[in-house]
Amino acid sequence: MKFPQLKSSIRLLSAVAGKGSVLLIALIMQAAFSSFSSPERAIAAHGKVSPSQVDPSPGWVLYASVHNVDFYYRIGECTGKKVVFLKFNNRNTQKVKVSWKEVFNTQFEVQKEGFRGTKQLMLPVGETAQSDCSNLKVKELLVLPSQVNPSYHADIKKFHFKNISVVNL
Repeated sequence: MKFPQLKSSIRLLSAVAGKGSVLLIALIMQAAFSSFSSPERAIAAHGKVSPSQVDPSPGWVLYASVHNVDFYYRIGECTGKKVVFLKFNNRNTQKVKVSWKEVFNTQFEVQKEGFRGTKQLMLPVGETAQSDCSNLKVKELLVLPSQVNPSYHADIKKFHFKNISVVNL
């Protein structure tokens, strides 16, 4: 046989089969064949995607909703370096001013506040986002590794907002 795991599973199955333990046989078969299945096959078979099968960077994370403004972030890459993209959704009927501080986990520090202090932005009604590295229109929507700590090139592991404020204009 080509697969040693399958061979040992079959031996164990024959030993257990005489005892009439159907549940145990099913569990052994599932364990034996799960190591041969690719993530694509698992998704097709079960119609579900487990967290280990999905790269977390493509999706936006809703961090908070404050006074009808949703604060999102996404850790992605620009030229091989980890960056943080920001997105805001102003669900108010008027323009608002938002302010926040940024906090990071890096390869050297945990809960490191960005050295640029409080950031602020005037948000029109609707969504304001930066989803890629090109065409930067609003500099506050892209956080580069150099903005975490000027003394080293940060490898951004985690991000969160701090001291969020929303003021109606």
